[in-house]
Amino acid sequence: MIMRRPNFNDPGDQGLLVLEVTWTVTVLSIIVILLRIYVRIKLIRGLSLHDYFMIVATALQISSQACVTMAYYWGLGIHKEYLLKDPAMGWTKMLKWVYISTIPGVLCSITARISICLLLVGIFSNKVWFKWWLTVNTSLITVLGLLSIILTWVQTDPVEALWQPQLPTSRKWNPIIVELFGVVTGVIFALTDLTFVLFPVIIIWKLNMPLRRKMGLCVLLAGSIATVVLCVMRITTIPHGTLEKARQGVLWNSLEQSLVIILGSVPTLPAFRKIISSWSQSLSTSLASLADIMTSRRHKKRGVTLRVPDSRSLRTRDDDEFQLVNRDIGKEPTTGNTLL
Repeated sequence: MIMRRPNFNDPGDQGLLVLEVTWTVTVLSIIVILLRIYVRIKLIRGLSLHDYFMIVATALQISSQACVTMAYYWGLGIHKEYLLKDPAMGWTKMLKWVYISTIPGVLCSITARISICLLLVGIFSNKVWFKWWLTVNTSLITVLGLLSIILTWVQTDPVEALWQPQLPTSRKWNPIIVELFGVVTGVIFALTDLTFVLFPVIIIWKLNMPLRRKMGLCVLLAGSIATVVLCVMRITTIPHGTLEKARQGVLWNSLEQSLVIILGSVPTLPAFRKIISSWSQSLSTSLASLADIMTSRRHKKRGVTLRVPDSRSLRTRDDDEFQLVNRDIGKEPTTGNTLL
């Protein structure tokens, strides 16, 4: 059955814009994670634990986005004064899907950060203090994230009162409790995102490396600052499950989740240059061989015997580098190559 979105003639309806933006960044995160899987399998000949965590995070983001899509079809993006005109109270179903989307959404944020933690621990294994910092902070945000889900769903009894405020309740917490916990959790998530990139940049900046690589680190840091900004914007829309703030909360949540997945996969992608080099070298070699064959046939038709040089004599510097690239396949990237 094809769902049709209610038409309330709201000139300020931003539902479609929110849906397009959130699905765009979600699809971008899917593309990045697929590239990550391909690079890891092609060069490393297998996936590591942090890869599996990021794959799970991407699946959770897709699940969250599916819930957002359902909320859109029930009126997400339409202003409150128009939604309340609906005699069928379809806005309650919209709020229901917004609340449901927070479960895979929060789990996505947690899982993606666990993946980043595992990746950084492997890269900076000789930095004991940084490993402890990563472990403690990741454990903290995991606990806080899970508690935020639990508190959201146990604050009222029955739970349906979350999206149907007209229902009588036997238990209803002061909303300030959940809101304050959400603010604290958001701040810790934001600070964790900042330190997960800031500390590695400080460590690596002291190393002797080309300026190009250092500039790459700056770009990565800028992306991390973007996630911090999104965390702050998400905090300003707490509580998300209200008609006034549902649209903004869904938007900032989805952007943050997708961006964390993308930034967490960026350090694994520079090895893609080896695959591109392999493809280009194979293509150039094939074209050169085809040209030799065509030339030999033309001379043979003219009765001229053409001696084709031995392929080993046609080796170039590029061929040698290509062999080095092939020889590197199957090895885990070093610290410098992995980050940049």
